[in-house]
Order: sequence, then structure tokens, then C-alpha cells
Amino acid sequence: MLVKTMSTAGMAEVGELSFHLDSEFKAGAYVIVCKDVTPGLPSRMQMKYTKILLKLVDLDPPPEEEKVDPKASKKKK
Repeated sequence: MLVKTMSTAGMAEVGELSFHLDSEFKAGAYVIVCKDVTPGLPSRMQMKYTKILLKLVDLDPPPEEEKVDPKASKKKK
């Protein structure tokens, strides 16, 4: 995802970002990298990379497995 914003007096504000994740996206730790891509600005004058750690946690309870009674399985044989 790319977000471009204008800066004023060297400050840029980015807000109201939302993420919509699909079912294959797993819980875990991810890093968001912010970097300066100002056109025509020499690399020595660009802002250093800013890294933001994002931790996603799955709050849904694990699916319950069917409880198997070991005595019942022996009786069927």
C-alpha cells in the first residue's frame, strides 16, 4: 500500500488508515516502513527510514474439536 501526503514546514500528518485483511493473512509481527521519496531531493537530505512495528493478534477462539470418548470407541469393536 502506498500513501502520499504533502508536508508543511517539514511535517506531514497521515491518519485514518484502514487495513482490510483477507483470511490468508495470519496473526504475527509485521514492520511498516516509512521513507522519504521527495522528487529532486538528494538522498543525503532525505528523511531516514522510519520503521513501525505492527502486531496482529487473532482474538477468535480456536475451533472446538469433537470430544471423543475412548470407552465408547472400544465398545464398538
